[in-house]
Amino acid sequence: MCGILNFTVFKLDHNLDTSHVYSVATKTQYAGCTIYEKLILLLDYISSTYMVGFECVDEGQFWETRNEKLLEETFARYTHLISGFTDALTIFPKLKQEIVETYCIRITGATHKKR
Repeated sequence: MCGILNFTVFKLDHNLDTSHVYSVATKTQYAGCTIYEKLILLLDYISSTYMVGFECVDEGQFWETRNEKLLEETFARYTHLISGFTDALTIFPKLKQEIVETYCIRITGATHKKR
C-alpha cells in the first residue's frame, strides 16, 4: 500500500527510501472509538485476506489488544492533550514579532508551571 502523497513524491524522486514510501496514515482522533474499532476490524480483515507482510502501528493499541476500555482511555488522553494545547493557544497568544519556536517554548514553560 502507498498513500497518494507518498506515491506522487516517489514518482518525482526515485532516490527516496522505499520504507517510507509504502506507508499509509489515517487521522482518526475525531472519528470516535466506534468508527476507530470498525476501521481496525476492516484493516484486519483486508490484511489477513488479501495482503502479505502487512503491519499496523496503532497508537490506540486496539489492533493488538481488542481492548475497548484501553482504546477509550487512549482517546480520552489524546482529547485532553489536544484541548489543553488549544486552551494554551487561547490563554497565551503569540506576541508580535515572536517566532514560532520561541512561542512554543514559552507556552510549554507556562503550561508546565501550572501543572
